Amino acid sequence: MIVPMEKLTLLCLAADRDAMLRKLRRLGVVHITPVQPPASPRLDASRKRVDAIERALDLVPYSQGGEANEKDVGTLLSEIDALRQERLRLQEDLSVLQRQLRLQRPYGSFDPDLVRQLADEGVSVRLYQTAGKQEIELPEDALKVDLGTDRSTRYFAVITGGEAEVVAAEFPLPEHALQDLEAEINQGRARLVKNQTALDLHGVYRDQLLQALVEARDETRFLEAGAGMGASSDVAYLQGFCPAEAVDKVRKASQENGWGILAEKPGPDEEIPTLLR
Repeated sequence: MIVPMEKLTLLCLAADRDAMLRKLRRLGVVHITPVQPPASPRLDASRKRVDAIERALDLVPYSQGGEANEKDVGTLLSEIDALRQERLRLQEDLSVLQRQLRLQRPYGSFDPDLVRQLADEGVSVRLYQTAGKQEIELPEDALKVDLGTDRSTRYFAVITGGEAEVVAAEFPLPEHALQDLEAEINQGRARLVKNQTALDLHGVYRDQLLQALVEARDETRFLEAGAGMGASSDVAYLQGFCPAEAVDKVRKASQENGWGILAEKPGPDEEIPTLLR
């Protein structure tokens, strides 16, 4: 059954707006609709706090036990966000290393420092790749060393006594040898495991964060209601909808607190919240 609703307009002194909102929140029967788009620095800060707690909860798993040392929510959010940022940085670094490894692996294992040393001594070693069946023309004094193939590409090195032109896609000399890249990747994975362990240890605070989220959302709704109120001179007002059977409760609260109240039937084009019973 859909509960009949009435539209309410409530007025109070501008200085009493927060008190009115708190009392209406305790009554719990008025669905407040903004008279103007809600916006204020306090509301922005409250929304950011909700976002921060939700982000933290997405990262922190349910704990299987353990005792939580007392910490305030602000400290927890700072610790978890620092771990989140570290995790993003580690994942990005690992992705770069893995991509470099995929590109470099077809050329095999060699020491780039040795190649640079040879270049200083006048011996050029350059890496190339080309389509599998493409013929390569080399300078007369050049030595071509095949390094490997896959289904469509050949990988090779060209060794000359100086600079030489080769019509093929050159692969830049890498900074690190394959084994060094693999070692860095393993270290990166170990750092990610350590990071995840640190996040897991914050699982003992999950219930505290959930409670903080409930409170932050409630505070945000309260601030949205206040920021969405209209104001004229020293008077503030709000509008909303209330079950018809509960209007008398709001009238009584209005009389006790000196508010103005107007209850009326909603218009045909108004968006009325639906309450089912």
